[in-house]
Amino acid sequence: MISLDEFRKNKEGRITPRALIEHLLANIDQVDTVGYVIKKKDGIIDAGWSETTHLEALGLYELGKNRIIFDMGEDEPI
Repeated sequence: MISLDEFRKNKEGRITPRALIEHLLANIDQVDTVGYVIKKKDGIIDAGWSETTHLEALGLYELGKNRIIFDMGEDEPI
């Protein structure tokens, strides 16, 4: 059951943690490796990854960083 707040955020195009995790779970059969970085409500930041090498996990985080930088450029006016 989706909450009213979750529905409103989704309608506005915002991606909530719940929506992101539900999307991941809906596609879990296609996922080989997962890495995450979270900021908890108390401000604590945590990171983790599924079974893989440290080098591959680091590479996935670097690719994620590059994706964010790329997406930031798409928001800039021409």
